[in-house]
Amino acid sequence: MVVSRVLFPVSALSPSLPSAALLFCLILLPLVSGCGGGDSQDRPPARPDLVLITIDTLRADRLELYGHQRETAPALAALGLSGVTFEQAVSQAPWTLPAMASIHTSLYPSQHGAVLANLSLGPRAVMLAEVLRQHGYDTGAAISHRFVSRRYGFAQGFSRFNERWIATQQDVTSERLTRAALKVHDKLGDGPRFLWLHYFDPHYSYMRHAEYGFADGYRGLLSDEVRFDDLGGPDGVLPGQIPEADVRYARDVYDEEIRHTDLWIGRLIEGLRSAAGDRKRIFVVTADHGEYFSEHGRFGHGKDVYRELVHVPLIIAGDHPAIEAGRRVRAYVETASIAATLMDLAGIQDHPFQGQSLLAQDADPARQSAVFTEGNYAWGVDHRKRAVIVEPWKLIQNFDDGSFELYHLGDDPGERVDLREDPRAGPIQERLAELLLRFEEQKQEGFFDSIELTDAERRHLDSLGYTSGGK
Repeated sequence: MVVSRVLFPVSALSPSLPSAALLFCLILLPLVSGCGGGDSQDRPPARPDLVLITIDTLRADRLELYGHQRETAPALAALGLSGVTFEQAVSQAPWTLPAMASIHTSLYPSQHGAVLANLSLGPRAVMLAEVLRQHGYDTGAAISHRFVSRRYGFAQGFSRFNERWIATQQDVTSERLTRAALKVHDKLGDGPRFLWLHYFDPHYSYMRHAEYGFADGYRGLLSDEVRFDDLGGPDGVLPGQIPEADVRYARDVYDEEIRHTDLWIGRLIEGLRSAAGDRKRIFVVTADHGEYFSEHGRFGHGKDVYRELVHVPLIIAGDHPAIEAGRRVRAYVETASIAATLMDLAGIQDHPFQGQSLLAQDADPARQSAVFTEGNYAWGVDHRKRAVIVEPWKLIQNFDDGSFELYHLGDDPGERVDLREDPRAGPIQERLAELLLRFEEQKQEGFFDSIELTDAERRHLDSLGYTSGGK
C-alpha cells in the first residue's frame, strides 16, 4: 500500500556556514567524495556499502551546517559540505519509536502502527535491512535506545545486531557505540555491507562535556546533569517562569552533548575508511526528532508537530554520481523517503518502499510534494495531531478537540501566529484540510504487535522522560 504524494510549490532559504567547518571538510573530504568512475561494461557495477547514522533528539538548528553560530558538529558539517544537505527535512513523528519505524519501513506512523510504548513493529512490516539482505547485503547494527531494540522489532533483517549499549538516563554511550559498530562492521562479509548506528547522547538528561566549554560561566542552581524535574517538572511542561539563564544553560549543555556525539561520528567515519579501504560507501545521517527548550511552553519532545520537534538534519554523502558535493536542497522532504533513497543508491529497483529518492527531488516548485508528520502520546490515544506542509503553509489538525492551526512558515518560522481565523487564509486552509482528509482516508495497515512491558522496562522508559504525563 502506497500513500500518494501531493505536489505543491515549496522553497526555502539557505543559511551560511562558518569557515571552520569548511576547513574540517577539506580534511575529511577523501572519506566521502564521489569517484564517478564507470565499471567495466561486461559486469554490473559493484553496490556501495551503506551507512545509516541516526542521532536521537538532534535539532537541526543546533548545528552550524544549519546556521547555528556555534561549532557543535564539525564532522557533520564536513560531511554535509562533501555531499547533499537537506535544509527542510521533516521527521514523521516527534518521538523515537514511530519516527524510526517510518525511516526503516517508509510507512507513516498511522500506517505501520508502532505509535505506543507497548506496540512494536511486527514481522509483517518489511524493513530496510530485510530488503537489502535479500539483494546480497550483509547487515549489521549497533543501537543505544530501547525503542529501536530487538524488543520493538528493529532487528529484523540484521545478521548482527548489537544492543548491549541501550542507554539509561545518565549514560554517555557515543564512544562505546562507535567501537561496537566498528567491530560489527569488521565481522560483516566481503560483499556489500549495510551498517546502522543509533546514537543516544543528545537525549535527556543532558550531561556536561566540560572540555568544550559551551556552558562555562553559569552560576545558577542547575547541576552538570540537566533534568526536566529541575526545569519544568517531570512532564516537561513549564509550571511558571523559568530563569532565562537556566534555559540558556540547558541549551548549552545540550550543545556539548551534540559536540561529544559528533566527535565519535567523526571517528566512526575515520574507522570505516581505515577498515574498508577503497570500497565505495555512502553515508546517510539524520535524527529521529528534535527537542523543546521552553518553546511552546515545554521542554523535551513528543506529542506536538511544531518545527522544534520535527525539523531534523539530513545529509547524504559518498561515492555515487548522483551525490553532488555541496548541494543544498531547499524543498521540504520526509525522512520516510530514506529507504527508497538507499534502494536507488544501491541500484535496487524492485522494492516495496514508498516515496522517491531524495536525490531525485525535483527543482521545479510546481512538482514538489506535500509533507506529512504525525504526533501522539506514547502511553495513550490522546494528544494525537497531524500536520501537512505545503510551503509556505503548515496546517495542524488536533484530534482531541477537532481544531486546526494554520501557520505561514515564511513569515512565522517559529509557528507562533495562528492564522486559522484570518479570512484571507481561508482558501489555503481548505486546500490543506482536504489533503489531511485524504491522508486520513488512506488504508491503515497496522504492521504492529502488542508487547507486555516488564516493570523494569517501564522504569527505564520513565527514567528517560517517557512518563504517563510526559512524552
